Amino acid sequence: MEAFGNLGSGEKNRYWRMRLSEVNFLIGGQGLLYRLCWGILTLIMLPPLILFAKYYAMKLSTRNKNNKVKKTNNEGVPVPYRYFMDIYTGCVYSPFIKGRELELFKKCSMQEPILELALGDGYFSSLLFKLSDKKLTYGADLIYGTLKSAMRYNHCDNYIIMDAAQIPLPDNCIGTVIMNNLMHHIPDRSLVLKEVNRVLKRGGRFIFTENTMGWGVFSWEQLLLRKLRLHKFADYILKLSLKLYAQSLLSDEDFYEKKGSEMKFKVIQKVNFVSKTAMYIGSIFEFLNLKLGHPTRREMLAWINLFNLRNMLDRHMGEIINYCHSKDEELVRTEGYAFQFFDLEKTGGGDLDVKYENSAIPYVCPKCKELLNKAADSFVCSYCGIEYPVVDKIPIFIAYRNQIEGFSSYIEKKKNEKCEEFIT
Repeated sequence: MEAFGNLGSGEKNRYWRMRLSEVNFLIGGQGLLYRLCWGILTLIMLPPLILFAKYYAMKLSTRNKNNKVKKTNNEGVPVPYRYFMDIYTGCVYSPFIKGRELELFKKCSMQEPILELALGDGYFSSLLFKLSDKKLTYGADLIYGTLKSAMRYNHCDNYIIMDAAQIPLPDNCIGTVIMNNLMHHIPDRSLVLKEVNRVLKRGGRFIFTENTMGWGVFSWEQLLLRKLRLHKFADYILKLSLKLYAQSLLSDEDFYEKKGSEMKFKVIQKVNFVSKTAMYIGSIFEFLNLKLGHPTRREMLAWINLFNLRNMLDRHMGEIINYCHSKDEELVRTEGYAFQFFDLEKTGGGDLDVKYENSAIPYVCPKCKELLNKAADSFVCSYCGIEYPVVDKIPIFIAYRNQIEGFSSYIEKKKNEKCEEFIT
């Protein structure tokens, strides 16, 4: 079994249904009832958040005396991690993981044209290409709201709404595909590998991260339930959360070596990261912040600022992140890991020497891969008869969008909304 909590090919629009459902109340909303509810809940959780921050900072800093954080801010924290601490105030999970991912991606060799799958709000790749001589050619995401947010960075030549398993680009045209924190949302990893292989030139690179079983079983509630020998209940809770957030976790740590070999991918680099300890501590602070991976809630930030707790929290979080950073490689070897990083090179195929200028690469139908015809405000496939609309200069290349209930109304709603600054 390659994955735990597999979504199944029949649920390829499952992520969209989750985004359009009432589940969004958990991660976003503007109404008075919403603000009141989360205002009360975050106030209740603020005292334990402060207590746990002090406890873990004291406990871990005594183990890490050579990597102290200055008393007034987070200057002792390595730069990649510091980029995320303001967005994720009072958190360990996202600043540590995203900072480590940024370190790993920055060390990789990339060639243009560059396609990013799951661009999100654009903050990560804007940092990745900052002060770089490379530029992102295509920024793609399934969600219009996040792409709208990403456009404020102006760090990408073309923004596209698309499914990673149906890339609307021709064969052998891309030099590098990057993908951060997406694979666990995809029903069939093999389809994405196959599609990335198709669009990459020979010698092109596929650079990405993946969530393993450790992401699920190393969280505080899973470790507690399993310590109490409630394994079946722990599995039920994990499967429920994976279904709620449309995720599946990689259970075969050699999956990409096996599939990569079949598809003529060579593993240039593989890094296991985020130890059991780091994941456990990170999950505690996600719970205390009443969120899962998203930026710190506005309501929690309001209480932190009201009580003048920001500097103190930053210092404590910095000490915890410093410990996780300095000990991660050692702990990964002894405890296990929650994430994997891969840099794959395409070694086969790509025999057709098709050369495109970045701006001249034509779009193809994501379903049949025939060239699309450009109309006034859409692209049309003469073979399939499918019309792909363009909204705010963003083409929507989702062949099955008519099967997604509420899709059109969602697009219209987001067109008129002010985009959020940080979403993922």
